[in-house]
Amino acid sequence: EKKQPWVMRNWRELTPHEIRRLTPQEKSRYFAYESPEKHVVDASAQSRRRVRAEKERTKLVAAVERNERLMRHKFDEEVAEVASKESRLRLKAIERRREQFRAHELERLISCQESSLDAIKLQALVQLPSGASTS
Repeated sequence: EKKQPWVMRNWRELTPHEIRRLTPQEKSRYFAYESPEKHVVDASAQSRRRVRAEKERTKLVAAVERNERLMRHKFDEEVAEVASKESRLRLKAIERRREQFRAHELERLISCQESSLDAIKLQALVQLPSGASTS
C-alpha cells in the first residue's frame, strides 16, 4: 500500500467576516495553505509558459549567434590564409628579382674586365647564383 504525500491544509475554517478581521500576516499564513483560485492557477501556468517560451527563444538566438561567430571565425581564418599565401608569393617574387638583378650585375662586371684572364679570375672568385649564365 502506497503512502499518499502529506498535504498541508487549514484545519480551521474561517468565515469571510473572520478573514477580513485578520492582520496581513495572519491572512498570508491562512491563505498559504489554501488551494489557489482558478484565475491564479491559470495566470501562473500562463506565466510559466511565457518563461519557457522565452528560454527557448534565447536558446535559439544563442545557437544562431554561436553559429554566426563560428562561421565568421572560419571566414576570417580563410582570409588570413589567402593573405599569407599572397604575401609569401610576393616575397618569393621580390627575392627572385633580386637574384636576377645580382646575376645580371655580376655578368656585367665580369664582361667589363679589361682582359679575359681578369674575367676568368673574377668569375672563379665570385659565385654566380644558380640559374644565371655568363655569356
